[in-house]
Amino acid sequence: QDAATYASWGVEYVKMDWCNVVIDDVKLDPHVAFKNMSLALDKTGKKIWLNSCEGGIMKPWIWMHEYANSWRTGHDHHDNWDSTSVVIETNSELGVYAGPGGWNDPDFLMTGGEGCDPPVDFAHCPGQTDIEYRTEFSMWC
Repeated sequence: QDAATYASWGVEYVKMDWCNVVIDDVKLDPHVAFKNMSLALDKTGKKIWLNSCEGGIMKPWIWMHEYANSWRTGHDHHDNWDSTSVVIETNSELGVYAGPGGWNDPDFLMTGGEGCDPPVDFAHCPGQTDIEYRTEFSMWC
């Protein structure tokens, strides 16, 4: 039902977030959920990009090709070099799993931050140097 609704709205990109999904004390199987959504999107007849997000916990780069067009490769990225360097290191070995139809998703770019003018939460102020931001941007390209 969701997939048909997305298609009727003209949606072209669906991000399915699967971070720590537990219902009634049972951890659900992302393999089943992503397969079901993939089949439902295919059934609409529309080309809809499916991005999976389960935090890279179950190594989606190995098995997600069957269901999604892209998959998160790790935990949330934050605006500091420690976080950025972990994302770069994690993704440095995953290029072999990416290619037409299936891409590693290192999470969103933090380049530039949100600025530091009130009422912005100061935890989101630019937290990296220009060189660190350029390095981050280069890796994402």
